[in-house]
Amino acid sequence: MNRKLFVPVSVAALLLMSLLSGCKDDTVSAQPVTTTQQTSVTSVPKPTTSQVPNRTELKIPTAPNWTNTPAPTTTQPTSGACIDQGINSENWNIDEDVNSMGVDSRPGIMSQGVVDGLAFSPGRCFDTMVIKVATPDAVGFDVRYLDGPVTQIASGQSIPVNGQARLYFVVTAHLPENADLVNGFGYTADSRFRSLKQVVFAGYQEGRVAFGVGVAGVRKFGVIREPDPDRPGNVQIVLRVTHVPS
Repeated sequence: MNRKLFVPVSVAALLLMSLLSGCKDDTVSAQPVTTTQQTSVTSVPKPTTSQVPNRTELKIPTAPNWTNTPAPTTTQPTSGACIDQGINSENWNIDEDVNSMGVDSRPGIMSQGVVDGLAFSPGRCFDTMVIKVATPDAVGFDVRYLDGPVTQIASGQSIPVNGQARLYFVVTAHLPENADLVNGFGYTADSRFRSLKQVVFAGYQEGRVAFGVGVAGVRKFGVIREPDPDRPGNVQIVLRVTHVPS
């Protein structure tokens, strides 16, 4: 009697799956290949000690040594002194000045010169009045402060003059024959002048020409006789009045 072999379905299925699995192991399946392109990076070699600049050899400009440079100095007036145009007023005073140039300036000297011009100029340290005399000879002068008003040298008549103080300025010379020139012997200072206020003609007598000089107050002054720089062969008497009150 033939016996039929019955294999359960579940067993048959397992066998079939085992066979199929064996076939897959023998077949190589193609898988997609992805290619990644890498950038080639060139490495930079580190600098060696010999390639680094020697900083001690670099020429770097340096600032000047200011400690060795003396600071500029400015001459400051001391005791009323002031230097202007090379003239120092330190030794000037308010006393009568009749002999600052030695024997040539004595008021007794009778000059044959003629007063033919006046000049005035303001300055940083002093105001200046110049009496120009047409002569190469010695010309005497006398400059002093007045306690009272300015007066005519001959008549004694008072002459008004601007200013808080008055100087009497006399030179040993003669008047010019030109009356218009004599009438112009006067001056009223403008705002540029700090010390000089007004100059008036105070007459002529026996070889002496007189002027009244009004100033802002009692100030130190200096007087000098010198060659006239504008007219060779002539002289001028220069009165300078400082700006510093005395």
